Amino acid sequence: RSLASLRRRLIRKLLRTYRVAPLSPSPTASSAAAAGAAWQLLGRPVPPLTAGGLFHCLGKEAEVATVLGYIAHLTAMAARYAGVRLPFAVHFAASTSAIARARLPL
Repeated sequence: RSLASLRRRLIRKLLRTYRVAPLSPSPTASSAAAAGAAWQLLGRPVPPLTAGGLFHCLGKEAEVATVLGYIAHLTAMAARYAGVRLPFAVHFAASTSAIARARLPL
């Protein structure tokens, strides 16, 4: 039971560190909301991960790469904290992060 409690605390702290939150209504969020973004990390909107959703992000490649790097790191850390083996490998390298088919060992 204490391990489960520790894992919950670590994941909550991770979410607070990355300031994961629903996209709040604001002048800058309205254009992101129109593109389908519903969440934000560190104040940056998370683009919808579909071809149509990413179409609205043309010209913002650096911002999208940054947010996707945050998502890769957040996913890898949350999986480790939860003791879950992901069915794919997350290679964290800031804005050049990648997801591969191979699994990462715990």
